[in-house]
Amino acid sequence: MNERGHQGFQQQTIARIESGNRKVTYGEAVDLATAMNHTAEGLVGVPGEDALVAKGARVGETSEVLADAAIAYTHALFDFVVTADQIESPIRDNQQQYLKTVFARQTPAMLTLDSGTALSAAMSRARISEPGVYLKQLVEAIERDEDALSGNRPTLDELHKRDG
Repeated sequence: MNERGHQGFQQQTIARIESGNRKVTYGEAVDLATAMNHTAEGLVGVPGEDALVAKGARVGETSEVLADAAIAYTHALFDFVVTADQIESPIRDNQQQYLKTVFARQTPAMLTLDSGTALSAAMSRARISEPGVYLKQLVEAIERDEDALSGNRPTLDELHKRDG
């Protein structure tokens, strides 16, 4: 677990979890299960459609987290650019380039372009070479979104030429 980024995770931690004296986050459950060559649902014996319901609940939870994070990110961008607008002295060239990159490449929508990479990595970790019906639909939906978004995303070279 420590190798998976859960610092301080010891045998005592597992004993407290097993005795019900410590809750487990979903991420910890997944990493614990993976370390033991199981799925999180397999550890607690969740079969078939019950596992689907559990996974669906996780999708709901994470979509709320993602929406909240997008809002927080947008607020952070807002604070960032308002601060940049309030600077009275000239901004150094490297800082100006950073500002332009933030606007062109790091909006909340553009950050979702990483979804395709994350999905490919998940499929690779799960050793899925031939996706099923629903996974194919997910892959296609993410590819459509990436195509639509990436068509509007300038490269760094385009930014340099445009602002050069």
